[in-house]
Amino acid sequence: MDKSDSIKELATALNKVQANLQAAKKGNENPYFHSKYADLLSIWEACREVLTTNGLSVVQVGALDEQGNAYLETMLLHSSGEWIMGKLPLRTTKADPQSQGSAITYARRYSLSSIIGLCTEEDDDAEAAMERKKPAPKAQTKPQPNPQQGERESITEPQAKAINTLLSKAGVVGDFERHKKVAEILNLETIPSSIGNLNKSQASTVIEALNMFRTAAGGT
Repeated sequence: MDKSDSIKELATALNKVQANLQAAKKGNENPYFHSKYADLLSIWEACREVLTTNGLSVVQVGALDEQGNAYLETMLLHSSGEWIMGKLPLRTTKADPQSQGSAITYARRYSLSSIIGLCTEEDDDAEAAMERKKPAPKAQTKPQPNPQQGERESITEPQAKAINTLLSKAGVVGDFERHKKVAEILNLETIPSSIGNLNKSQASTVIEALNMFRTAAGGT
């Protein structure tokens, strides 16, 4: 905050102002938060008379710093020539006049309330002056191997052909006998109605067991 060399008269006047300030009426609705807020006009109506009665006035102007960044200067002046001043950066979503105007209005309202000590309930209608970004999409991650994945996937066609071929080479003839052999390999209490009802994991077990059976029996 910048100020004049002395702010004694200003401080005395501001003390009287704050003793008589009334809360600004919240007559506008924020469509984003469905809440009421006090706009710039309401804040001025709440403080203009009490400020001027005590020799105080407010000046608000926009300016650019050396880097080209926009900001709002709010100066509280006393009739004695004393003053205090604060700056608030202006943030806009775009460089168009509507976004700039929204940012200036937002900054004026909050800077005016701040410099004179006018308190309002917490509410924020600054959507037009803020850069509200859409949530970033979640990063796509590769599915991790699941040891139980095969238990959910159906038997594949190559697996079914391999089982039938191995059962035939093992001398198992007839559908019933084949299913019974599969049930024995898997240690199942019930015989599957079809080899096609096996899941991928079970099919792998059957193929492995049949290959071991062939090897032990000296098959090719």
